[in-house]
Amino acid sequence: MRRGVAIAAVSLGIGSALGFTIGRHERAPGTKAPSTAGPSLTDNERALLAPVTEGGKLGEFDVTEVHPIGEDGGLRLACRKEHAIVRLEIVRAAPESPPAPITEGPYAIYYSVQDASQADGEALAGSLAAILRANSSVPVPPRLAPFSVARR
Repeated sequence: MRRGVAIAAVSLGIGSALGFTIGRHERAPGTKAPSTAGPSLTDNERALLAPVTEGGKLGEFDVTEVHPIGEDGGLRLACRKEHAIVRLEIVRAAPESPPAPITEGPYAIYYSVQDASQADGEALAGSLAAILRANSSVPVPPRLAPFSVARR
């Protein structure tokens, strides 16, 4: 038993020292850190959401995530205010899709809330709809698809 504890303690010490050494390693001048970011928005998606950007504001919430159109055809945003989180998804409006809380032109906006009220979700979806209305001259992104439960 003592031998196992000793081996674990030594392993932990070596792992900590190695982690500290690697963490303190400085990059050579002119080199970049490897990117951990996922795919970025297309110019069309950026124009559709302008002026909303990751790190900006939507209503009283901070925009913490903006994801480009994924394989399921939705453009997603996440917004946070303290512990409250509202996730928004923009898809192409379609009669065969479940009724959307908010529609604006060719777009349907769905939302979900976590530690936030439905009123917060409705307000942010409304703010996003106003942005889509203001950017109505931007072409509908070609990969944007109707909401489909089967693709989720």
